[in-house]
Amino acid sequence: MVIFTDPERDHQVMALYTHDTTSTVWAGLGYERREIPENRDISRLGRDCYVVWGRDGELLDVVERVNHIRTE
Repeated sequence: MVIFTDPERDHQVMALYTHDTTSTVWAGLGYERREIPENRDISRLGRDCYVVWGRDGELLDVVERVNHIRTE
């Protein structure tokens, strides 16, 4: 799984892909790209969560939070 998070908003998930992507659009917007093992919580919540990283870059937690960037 590949996710792009916003470092300015506690690593809110901004985009996610189930397969690798060569797209640089999200990184070009200032979001951080991470390749992580498949995660059920992120898959279920999509962009409505943020992630907590450990010092070693390990995913420690997924926290539900509405992504206010979304347009309805």
